[in-house]
Amino acid sequence: MSMEPNTVNGHRNMPAVIKTCPRCGAFFECLHAPQCWCAAIELTKKARRELAARYSGCLCPECLAAIAAGAPVESGRAH
Repeated sequence: MSMEPNTVNGHRNMPAVIKTCPRCGAFFECLHAPQCWCAAIELTKKARRELAARYSGCLCPECLAAIAAGAPVESGRAH
């Protein structure tokens, strides 16, 4: 019996990880996979650059949605 890792589109499925949003402090689930909730949020190139410059990790769904809707990247404790 083969012990191949589970994959989706060539990426290993990893268990979800509970993270803390560096923008607002909320806890959220990160899937580390192309089918993660964050892949569905469309951000401008400018917003992506600002996020990469300001934060080293993932943001929660509420913060990413707010930024996609035009909220400032730097805002904190939004919810």
